[in-house]
Amino acid sequence: MKRSLFALLTVVLVGGLITGLGSNLSGTLNTANTESQSSILEICQDPRYTPSNTSGTLNTRNVEDQSSFPEIRQDPRNTPSSTSGTLNTTDAESQNTSGTLNTTDAESQSSVSEIHHVFFLKVHKAASSTVQNIMFRFALSHGLTVMLPHKGHILSEKRVNWLPKAMYPPSGERYFDILCNHVIFNEKSVRVRLHADTVFIGIVRHPFDQFVSSFNYYRNVLHFHILMNISGDDPVSTYLSNPKIWEPKEPRLSRTHNRMSIDFGMEPVRMKSAIYVNRYLDYLDRKFHLVLVSERFDESMILMKRHLGWKLKDVLYMKQNVHGSKPQGYTDTQRAAHKLFNMADYALYEHFSGLFDKRVAAQGAAFGEEVKTYVSVRNSVEKFCLANDTTMESLRVAASLWSEEFWVSKTDCSFMKLEEVPFVMTLRSRLYQNEIN
Repeated sequence: MKRSLFALLTVVLVGGLITGLGSNLSGTLNTANTESQSSILEICQDPRYTPSNTSGTLNTRNVEDQSSFPEIRQDPRNTPSSTSGTLNTTDAESQNTSGTLNTTDAESQSSVSEIHHVFFLKVHKAASSTVQNIMFRFALSHGLTVMLPHKGHILSEKRVNWLPKAMYPPSGERYFDILCNHVIFNEKSVRVRLHADTVFIGIVRHPFDQFVSSFNYYRNVLHFHILMNISGDDPVSTYLSNPKIWEPKEPRLSRTHNRMSIDFGMEPVRMKSAIYVNRYLDYLDRKFHLVLVSERFDESMILMKRHLGWKLKDVLYMKQNVHGSKPQGYTDTQRAAHKLFNMADYALYEHFSGLFDKRVAAQGAAFGEEVKTYVSVRNSVEKFCLANDTTMESLRVAASLWSEEFWVSKTDCSFMKLEEVPFVMTLRSRLYQNEIN
């Protein structure tokens, strides 16, 4: 929805002559693809933030100069180091190592070095526990170090400065290889303890589905007090009728209001500003190499496999921390009310799901064939892992265009089914034996 010239002039008058508003934030990864936002007009007409719901738009009058995002200069993400051998693949359309989408090269590298340094942003109720399990298993099988909290399994769900809660690297090490526990995204903290060539990966889910899943989980499983106070046969509908009264005073304590945007590090008090949200999305574009989409999980896993140069076995999974089914029966009015109350999350999702579509399209027809093969293998592995057949100790997976032959053992199954808390304890005991009394 294009804004009128009058609205544009209003933004300029209210905000004044904002220095640096149209400038490129520092640390851009690909100068050929990242154009400077040289005018307020370009920002205000950013098509990524033109919500179809006309009942409520973000407050563009809150014009703030966001040139002070905590960017780290000399971002080395374009030169990931090879920590092991090269993964050979028969697909000529493999990976793009730049942080922003580059459709000109069609992600056509014929081979990608296996990457061992990964930051995965664990986003609440967005299939992130399943991805975390994949990261944990990769770390365990390759002898890598995982950044963990001193106690428990969560580094932070509300504090931006969460580094003091993290363990130090094992003796003789300066950096960790992988971080995938819950944190609020804070680039500075991430880079203090991770390698300079770390690949950043995130995940998003449709905001309404994410909300309903989060609401039911934190109300019915973890028994959050504020959500438990909502009575009646349909507490979700009760919440949607007046969501503000059911939200905590501290926004980062919420699990139901723009939670994905909070996890990605947006400041809650600025989320009503379209300009802030758009500029923050630009910032995230430069920091994250790949953002997965929960609804397209199998495609996401193959994109991640290609980008990281991992093997097909590395990205096999069994679903983790799944509660309930996809929300049904909610009216268009309820969904519109939710969108109005969570505009930042919708902007985040629409932006990254759009980039995901383009990235998949750039892979070529062979990508779809690899996904089909992956799904078939995953189904066979899941059937094997869930079977009670004690006579079959391992499953042979035949070689294909996308993978060499490999075997899946009952031990592999056990780790695929292992939940987060016991897995964290396992990693502590195996990787930090000298640090634990």
